[in-house]
Amino acid sequence: MPEPENTAADAPEPGDKVMVQFRYDGEAPPDREGVAALFAIPLDVIDPDFGVIVTDEAERLACVLVPRAWAARIDPRFAGAEEPGGVFSNPRIAPFGPPAAGEEGEAAD
Repeated sequence: MPEPENTAADAPEPGDKVMVQFRYDGEAPPDREGVAALFAIPLDVIDPDFGVIVTDEAERLACVLVPRAWAARIDPRFAGAEEPGGVFSNPRIAPFGPPAAGEEGEAAD
């Protein structure tokens, strides 16, 4: 598979990143360096603030947050026209409307 041209630095918007779940071998999940080596991706592609999150210890499942362009390296289903569905999502967090009138933390009358 050819390498995508972008890296984590090219994808500043949270919506450009996706959570990708994978199965790991061994008793403990890999760290970011281990995931990068396992899937042959650059370390800076894996979001350092998110890290590696175990989602099911018994099934040895974990997830990472990566730019959309790199997701197919970890889960080939991301190479298709539609992203795979699943239990987890990573919606963009934004306000629902303007702040209420009045002091901060108090509702308007």
